[in-house]
Amino acid sequence: MVHYDGTRFPFADKQFDVCWSNAVLEHVGPADKQVLFLKEVKRVTRQAFLTTPNQHFPVEVHSRTLLLHLLPKSLFDRYLALIGKAWASGDYMHLLSARDLRTRLSQAGIDDYQLVRNRLFGFTMTFVVLANCR
Repeated sequence: MVHYDGTRFPFADKQFDVCWSNAVLEHVGPADKQVLFLKEVKRVTRQAFLTTPNQHFPVEVHSRTLLLHLLPKSLFDRYLALIGKAWASGDYMHLLSARDLRTRLSQAGIDDYQLVRNRLFGFTMTFVVLANCR
């Protein structure tokens, strides 16, 4: 196990052939920290496989809450505290839309990628990013 300060990954440039990040991006903090995470992914790997839930899916998958995650984050966080799920509030979770995800990828300098939508009952539940980080 490797521990680090949450900023720069403790690995050399292009040390890995593949990075697999399954539902991590929404947990690293707000937009600036998400961009930093993606920049570090790009730096340490040649290819990346990333997933993240869709902010606009009708059910917020961490707390299993219907529609209320579409409210402003501060209101949703208050709701989570009221129902005893404060663990899912604050910097624990910053969900992304497809537009947000594309913006973060662009800001991180990741331009060669494929965005796949995993659907459930016609709604996009999660996004998968297959990125070439060369």
